[in-house]
Amino acid sequence: MLKLATVFYNPSTEDVNYFKKMSNFIDVVAYLNSSHDVDEYSGIMMLGNGTNIGLGAALNMIYSKFDDNCCLLYLDQDSRMSLDDIRILYQNAAIYDLKSTICVPLIVSDKGKSCLFHDFYWRFSWGISSGMLTTCGLVRKLGYFRADYFIDRIDFEFFYRAQKHGVLLQCIKDIKLTQVFGSGENRNRYNKLRHYYQGRNAVLFSLRDSCHPIRGVFFLIIQLAKRLSIAFVKFDTHEIFHYIRGFYAGVKCILPLH
Repeated sequence: MLKLATVFYNPSTEDVNYFKKMSNFIDVVAYLNSSHDVDEYSGIMMLGNGTNIGLGAALNMIYSKFDDNCCLLYLDQDSRMSLDDIRILYQNAAIYDLKSTICVPLIVSDKGKSCLFHDFYWRFSWGISSGMLTTCGLVRKLGYFRADYFIDRIDFEFFYRAQKHGVLLQCIKDIKLTQVFGSGENRNRYNKLRHYYQGRNAVLFSLRDSCHPIRGVFFLIIQLAKRLSIAFVKFDTHEIFHYIRGFYAGVKCILPLH
């Protein structure tokens, strides 16, 4: 059976209403990472007590709730798919063994740029977690998501680990999911946290969780240079400060700095 899942963090009324509407046609489960009146979410199976435990831990709570054969389609709270698109995605994904396959729609930014790196056969190497369709059993077998990443690069690390374990990462190109990045009032509420964890988790992935530490160092240098150059061009001292603060925190996790 297919279920639709999300994680709520200060959701807008539009976000909540979308998932309430979808609950009329498909089982919807959500983890609540912020304090809200639970009555607002009638029709949705709610988990959590409003305490922000981070995206990774919230996803783990959702996937651990159901048995191995349960298929979950995860959407970010601000992602939108029509019911018809969800059905087509599920029907196309059914030709694969979802106990060893992760399927996603073709994810594009609001500017039309693909957010997936895929080959000729539409097998992707990494993407974002929104739109991810697979079984709870596979997520459990892979060891769940990295809860200590909290909110960023969780999907990047998860897909890397899945690929390393031989999981088929398949894009269903007939369905598109448009994802808006880095804009909107809701995103601005926690950009400070995002910048911090982007810097911190880039270090953790590159130097601790990647099986290629030398390549990880080069990746980290490129990421740091790219991120800081963009921030300097925008003259965003806020972003620079919190990214470097997170970067330093990541280095402290790896090296015994005193």
